[in-house]
Amino acid sequence: MYTAQGYPSNLTDLMRHISQPRLQEYIRRFLYDVLNPAAVIPGADVSIHDCLMFSGRVRVCHLAVSIYYAPSDVCGIGGMHRKIIQSTRSWYKGPERRDTVFVVKDQEQDGFQGLDVARVMLFFDFTFLDTVYPCALVEWFTMAGQWPCDTAGMWIVKPDMIRGWQVTSVIHLDTILHGAHLMPIFSNIPLPRQFTYHYTLSAFHSYYVNKYINHHSHKIAF
Repeated sequence: MYTAQGYPSNLTDLMRHISQPRLQEYIRRFLYDVLNPAAVIPGADVSIHDCLMFSGRVRVCHLAVSIYYAPSDVCGIGGMHRKIIQSTRSWYKGPERRDTVFVVKDQEQDGFQGLDVARVMLFFDFTFLDTVYPCALVEWFTMAGQWPCDTAGMWIVKPDMIRGWQVTSVIHLDTILHGAHLMPIFSNIPLPRQFTYHYTLSAFHSYYVNKYINHHSHKIAF
């Protein structure tokens, strides 16, 4: 990851800067999962008092590089490929860009059954007990249905909401497999004239997981 300019390294200041007052809590719950891999209750559900305190320095980045093996495409060195994933507050001096990604949830499951989809809101890393943790703050999408849509042949996801807020957490970068592309499922309600593309991932109730964006996404999820 590459250090982004203009972000405070102090965690309290950073939370205020990005308008995410729960970032410290998400980091503490992430550390609970990392340090207690055999725990029955995940960090998202334990009492925050059971999570270690963290108030150290944080380094923010605008992009990460996913390196993966694609046996279906042997171009390159032995089928190895790289994908740049972006999360930035301004893309080419325009609106923000927050890419979506496939996150591995179960390596034993094939295709999309073993994956989740999330939107990267922030790339960052921090050091805790002499270990550097490269992480991402993500907003989650959840699978709608157990099978791909009969009409489009693509999986459908929707924002994972609790009490009106999209579920958010911190994950390790190693769990990100590849970039994902979501296409909104439109309703009969016309979009306002002032609508622009950077509202897309927060303005619709459900999305297709696009398997046609590239053949890597097709092989990974379908």
